[in-house]
Amino acid sequence: MNCYEVVTSWIHPKYQKLNLSIQMYFDVAQQAPTRLVMCDMLVGSVERIIHSNPLLRFLQWIRILQYVVWKRQQSYSVQMQTGSTEQFEQVVFLVWPMRLSLWLHTLYVRIMSWCGYSFRPQPYRIK
Repeated sequence: MNCYEVVTSWIHPKYQKLNLSIQMYFDVAQQAPTRLVMCDMLVGSVERIIHSNPLLRFLQWIRILQYVVWKRQQSYSVQMQTGSTEQFEQVVFLVWPMRLSLWLHTLYVRIMSWCGYSFRPQPYRIK
């Protein structure tokens, strides 16, 4: 399989701070038997996800994140009942940099734990 499409990851606004969609994307990247993951996201969601997640901010800082987002293009728009319009974009992620990054993060946490440092449990881990 060459590309795996994630159909939806809508999260109720009350639960957005739990980063459930981030966890879902990481799980798909770890388990999908493919090299690409494609999904439609609200325009600006990629930036919001990066800003809300310490691992992704670190990956952006060391410039690995530029290899994760492979392609972005405008997708569809939805007219809301309130009269506003939500614009979506199609985002295609390369899986290998995500898997490498998750492996490096897991290795870092294990080494630091072995040295006596304590970490909060992180939902993004290699199983």
